[in-house]
Amino acid sequence: MNSSDTDDAIAMDVPPRGRLEPREGAASPSTFYILGLALVFCIIWSSAFVAGKIALQSSPPLTLLVMRFVLAGVVMLLLAWLLGERLRVDGRTFLNLLLLGFLNNTAYLGLSFTGLATVPSGLVTIIAATTPLMTMVLAIFLLGERITARQLIGLMLGFGGVLFIFHRSVSDVTGISPLGIGYVALGTLALSLGTILFKRMRVEMSLLSVNAIQTLLGGLLLLPVALVLEDVSSVALDTTLLVSLIYLVLVVSVGAVLLWLRILSLTSASTASSFHFMTPVFGLVIAWLLLAEPIYWFEAVGVIPVALGILLVVMRGAAASKRD
Repeated sequence: MNSSDTDDAIAMDVPPRGRLEPREGAASPSTFYILGLALVFCIIWSSAFVAGKIALQSSPPLTLLVMRFVLAGVVMLLLAWLLGERLRVDGRTFLNLLLLGFLNNTAYLGLSFTGLATVPSGLVTIIAATTPLMTMVLAIFLLGERITARQLIGLMLGFGGVLFIFHRSVSDVTGISPLGIGYVALGTLALSLGTILFKRMRVEMSLLSVNAIQTLLGGLLLLPVALVLEDVSSVALDTTLLVSLIYLVLVVSVGAVLLWLRILSLTSASTASSFHFMTPVFGLVIAWLLLAEPIYWFEAVGVIPVALGILLVVMRGAAASKRD
């Protein structure tokens, strides 16, 4: 895999090894059709923390994630089987997937949902959207990848925007926990590290199968932690939890994965990943619409360099695309 794969691995929990590219000789899909699919995907992806915030009214965060991961993993494994995939997992592959499950699910969402209890979902979405920026920095130091001037500008804009939002949030808004923001930042770092580690692994499976197994393993790893740290009896099996869980499992964890596979089948992974810059903007708007979370002036201003920075980091120029 070349250096551009780091840029491509930002829209899902798992980098798309064995990704689908447009078939030669196939009819060229409409640009508006691809943009429409990307728009739906970004809206779904951006809404995940909003749905999680709603579900936290009825369940502790870690217990909620255990239910989500196990259910989503089982559903995706069933889908993979129905699509004709027959999984053969050796010991080395299992350990790799176990590590991915820990970083991409147990640590990333475990920490993020813990922070979500004291941080607005819109702000959590902005921080989580910096995954490609963190991944690029890690790739430079851990993989020795080179950075272009465009990407350097993107990193400076993205992190500058986040630091500005963080500073104003802590100083201007009461009730936002710096510790909660720290949890979310550590979770995002875990996801970025999982992306980097996956580049060094050899897991020859489809994106659906890899995501299914690592999600299920992430839930199983989180189970004992939830049992020790949380009161499982406090879970309220009400309509709020049921609807939120159905949405998180079927729409976000399963539906978004299938939609992402469809997008990858119509365009290149780097082009598809460039749409990810919209997620912090959508996150703020969705949180405002569904949770009545206020959009502060500094968030509206700061999200602009964040979105632009993400776009600069994940997009490749025409020359780079030709080399691939």
